[in-house]
Amino acid sequence: MRLSRRYPSLKSKLPAELEDAREDAKLNSKEWLLGDDYNPDNFIFP
Repeated sequence: MRLSRRYPSLKSKLPAELEDAREDAKLNSKEWLLGDDYNPDNFIFP
């Protein structure tokens, strides 16, 4: 079952939530790379 059909209010909120989650993951990955002495600029983050 599609979530948007089961929970119609998610349809409008989901794009913003996904963008926030992507940004958080990107920042966390960069911090992790720096902590392991890698240069985040050598990696591609979508």
